Formats: sequence, structure tokens, C-alpha cells
Amino acid sequence: MAQIGRRQTFIAVGANLADAYGRTPADACKAAVARMAALGFEIVGVSRWYETAPVPDLGGPWYVNGVVHVTTALDPVQVLELLHRIEAEFGRVRRRRWEARPLDLDLLDQDGVVRAPAVAPTPIVVGAAVVDDGRVPDPELPHPRLAARGFVLLPLADVAPDWRHPVTGESVASLIAALPPGQMIRPMGEVGMADAGATAASASHRAQG
Repeated sequence: MAQIGRRQTFIAVGANLADAYGRTPADACKAAVARMAALGFEIVGVSRWYETAPVPDLGGPWYVNGVVHVTTALDPVQVLELLHRIEAEFGRVRRRRWEARPLDLDLLDQDGVVRAPAVAPTPIVVGAAVVDDGRVPDPELPHPRLAARGFVLLPLADVAPDWRHPVTGESVASLIAALPPGQMIRPMGEVGMADAGATAASASHRAQG
């Protein structure tokens, strides 16, 4: 049962460098979930953790990725501000687009709200320098690149198999099936890699189970 005044919120968690405390990417991701709970997010569910190739692939280390389902009374701006605070605590410094990082927290969706930022974001150029003025960007919901990222969609299917894209209405399983080839991913601890798009059948099975 939904709690009055609390929003259903999905947050992507990722890392591919040791954090400011020397923790491995996997341990940093788990610590980030604990930090969210300590700061007032109610943790509803945590996906499996996945090992994933960088997207785009700039030659950096592979990532650990997952998705967390939380409830919170915070609005999207407040959520993103808190996520950036946690990233900074873990040693994240923004220098270039899609560079390796000790922690990456993305607000994916909140209550299915469709939200455009007040100011149109600057087009992203891979590897371009980032001017970090300390201000948190005005969030866009759902996350604008969510539907193209296997490392988001597969863990999202773990915690919310019935989730649908707020704009298109597509199911998470359909989005996985439509992924372009080449996004390599596997649950941590499993042997062998799989193309993210090739896992649509298993995601569909989870959605129906």
C-alpha cells in the first residue's frame, strides 16, 4: 500500500573506481544504499548487482550497476540534491562527461511524473569538459537516457517488473527487447557475458512471474 505523502522513486547506482574510503565499486554501491537509508529514504527493494561494460565505452574499467526502489517525501529537485551530496561524500568530482567515477546516482523516475527541466540541458558531448559550479541540475523525468541503457533496465526489471515508461507506456521488458546490440552485462558472480538485449526473455519471465 502506498504511503500518503511518499513518492515511489527509482534510483540507479553505479561505480567503476574505488571511492574516497578505498572501497571497491561493489562495496561503494552497497554503502551508497545504506547512506540513502540513513538520510531518510525508505528502501523498498534493491536489484541484483551487475557487471557492465561502460556506455559509451571510453576504455575505462567495467562498472557495477544496480537500481534501488525507495519511497521519500522529497520532490525530484530535493532527491537529486541529496544524491549529489552522497556522490560528493564518496569522492565524486565531475570533470568530463561519462568519465570513470567512484559513484554515480541517477534519479530515474518518481511516481511516473513527466517533468521537463526549467532550462533546456546543454547537449551532451562524450568526453567534453564539465563546468562544475556546485549547482545541481534541474531534473528531467523520466531520466532521458533510461530507455537506451541495459545497465539501468535490467536491474529496474528486478525491482519493478511491472514498470512502464511514463511517456511511451512501454513495459520494461519491451524496452530491454528493443535495446541495440553490444551492451554487455552479467549479474555479479555469474560466469560468461550476455548482450543486454538478449536477456529480454528472462526479464519478461520475471515480469510475468
